[in-house]
Amino acid sequence: MPFAFTLSADDTVRTKPHPDPCKAAATRFGVPASACVAVEDSPDGTASAHAAGCAVLVVPSLLPVDPARGRAFARSLEEVDLGVLSDCLRRPEASGS
Repeated sequence: MPFAFTLSADDTVRTKPHPDPCKAAATRFGVPASACVAVEDSPDGTASAHAAGCAVLVVPSLLPVDPARGRAFARSLEEVDLGVLSDCLRRPEASGS
């Protein structure tokens, strides 16, 4: 299934860890950031999504991401389905703002 759109570092003035990329993606989807789940693998990406107000699902890669409020963790993308993503939105303190 193709992506609805892509967004890269060239599309916002400030990049991760600033919230701009996640806010821009939510705007393009036409929804508030609080209605989005960002799937991230790095500390900077996690900080960006959290600051934007997104729920965050962390699938760690090379750099460790510390546990914190509003962050759910999966060991692999193979564990992630729509139920997992929906659960992220229902978690208390899911948004960073």
